[in-house]
Amino acid sequence: MEPSSPPSSSSSAEFDVFLSFRGFDTRSNFTGHLQKALRLRGIDSFIDDRLRRGDNLTALFDRIERSKIAIIVFSANYANSAWCLRELVKILDCRNRNQQLVVPIFYKVDKSDVEKQKKSFAVPFKLPELTFPGVTPEEISSTSEAKLVDEIAVDTFKKLNDLAPSGNEGLVGVESRLKNLEKLLSWEDLDSVHIIGIVGMVGIGKTTLADCLYGRMRGHFDGSCSLTNIRENSGRSGLESLLQKLFSTVLNDRDLEIGAPGNAHERFERRLKSKRLLIVLDDVNDEKQIRYLMGHCKWYQGGSRIIITTRDCKLVETIKGRKYVLPKLNDREALKLFSLNAFNDSCPSKGFECLTNMVLDYAKGHPLALKVVGSDLCERDNLYWEAKLDRLKSRSHGDIYEVLETSYEELSVEQKNIFLDIACFFRSENVDYVKSLLSSHGVDVSGVIKDLVDKCLITLSGNRIEMHDMLQTMGKEISLKAETIGIREPSYTEAYSSRNMC
Repeated sequence: MEPSSPPSSSSSAEFDVFLSFRGFDTRSNFTGHLQKALRLRGIDSFIDDRLRRGDNLTALFDRIERSKIAIIVFSANYANSAWCLRELVKILDCRNRNQQLVVPIFYKVDKSDVEKQKKSFAVPFKLPELTFPGVTPEEISSTSEAKLVDEIAVDTFKKLNDLAPSGNEGLVGVESRLKNLEKLLSWEDLDSVHIIGIVGMVGIGKTTLADCLYGRMRGHFDGSCSLTNIRENSGRSGLESLLQKLFSTVLNDRDLEIGAPGNAHERFERRLKSKRLLIVLDDVNDEKQIRYLMGHCKWYQGGSRIIITTRDCKLVETIKGRKYVLPKLNDREALKLFSLNAFNDSCPSKGFECLTNMVLDYAKGHPLALKVVGSDLCERDNLYWEAKLDRLKSRSHGDIYEVLETSYEELSVEQKNIFLDIACFFRSENVDYVKSLLSSHGVDVSGVIKDLVDKCLITLSGNRIEMHDMLQTMGKEISLKAETIGIREPSYTEAYSSRNMC
């Protein structure tokens, strides 16, 4: 008997899948193809091809013990191998003790022969420990092996997702937003290619949501790729290098060369259409980036999904995608996220309730602000909290300012001027009143205001212009700094003269 191991649950196992099979029967065909399909979906699968007859099986049993799922490929000669039977005994022991998930595959054998120990499975299976109550089998039927291998790989990915913790425990509010996003993606529609744009102001959690969705769903596709931080990376290394990474990843071809830019999608159309793909384009800020990297929907197989994260609603509308505007955290979610960062708990410590409410009022459901300010205040006393909150009334938090400023820097001169005017003078004013004051200076104010709404820098509520407190504070600081060093003069003197300067 092998050395005993301490009980452990499948959730604490280190590896994904252990493959038990008779090498002579299936190593070069079915099992080999299955391992490749699992690997393409990021699933760590183990085949005992490094062990030889007579080797110490301690390492092998340890690998079985620490795997979340055991897949057993029953073939005609499986039961004739003492090695396979020892693996099987160990797997069933792990299932009974550790709740390990076991998936039997019946490869060109009748499952009743295994269950009732008939034919080639008669003598070797007359052991009390070799029984399979409660195990759901997979069968090889008239379905092509290629299709079956793919189905098993997808099913294994689903099972691993079910076994693993969601990974979203510290990501407050993500699960409910994922459900809303998944409805828009229409996973059951395999005839069409769907494009979804996740839209919201900087720091609201667009990238986090896209990452969670990608991690959860990529195993359901034939190929997948997530290009992160495109706005920054395209400026640093160029769009061509990003397209190279995209194609080599989704087509699983490290040596692929895209050649001359401009028609890469057309040249690879046949290969792109051979797979259902999941693609994430994160933090795009220019239509050219989307067109260059995504190409046209006609070049993808039906059922493919393309996820875009952006601060600009107009980009999603231009490519005729579906729009998901990511909402801010509600009061309950904001309290929990802040408390996790400030108190390492889901609720405030005694004596900090009032100060916590002041932070929540400042952040107004913005995840980045809640995390950054919460981390700053962690393990600090009341006096520090009061001083910090007092400073935030008139001055931006450095880390938050740096992130928010990227949205401002992308604006045109006209957009910058009107954004600063709104931040300094016109927040909560009637939009028609603001237009009437500012439109006499030859600028399409209506168009600029719509652009600022699309870019998630202002909102219209009851026909009044509103913006987040943090954006207003940033705008006032930018305006004051610019006027102090003389690079920005008041754009609308008449309007300014009737109000206090910021």
